[in-house]
Amino acid sequence: MSTIKSEAQRCLKCKVPGCAKGCPVQTPVPEVLTLFLEGKLREAGELLFNNNPLSAVTSIICPHDRNCKGHCILGKKSQPVEFYKVEQYISRFYLETYQPPKIQKSGKKVGVVGAGPAGITMSIILALKGYQ
Repeated sequence: MSTIKSEAQRCLKCKVPGCAKGCPVQTPVPEVLTLFLEGKLREAGELLFNNNPLSAVTSIICPHDRNCKGHCILGKKSQPVEFYKVEQYISRFYLETYQPPKIQKSGKKVGVVGAGPAGITMSIILALKGYQ
């Protein structure tokens, strides 16, 4: 974890974070890193999950060099922050400790077409809103 914490500490917390703008799902990178560094791992995980229910997956498969890492201001003169490593650590912790809330069923059924990231994400969001 010390390597992950060291990576998180490198973030400059830019007023206009290029990393978040470069992210297709606009992950609030500085906010996640701040929570993580404050020891609020669960809250950081919630923020990631609420923004992107597939953060555990995207932290691995996303083309970071073109997205968050590629837009990090530190990358102009040295090594950019490798946020995806911190994201993966937080996401794994969150999924291992996640306790689904009691959901009141809506009584309605929906069908989601497609099994790609958008379809899976929509299925998670709808399930959390009580749809079957």
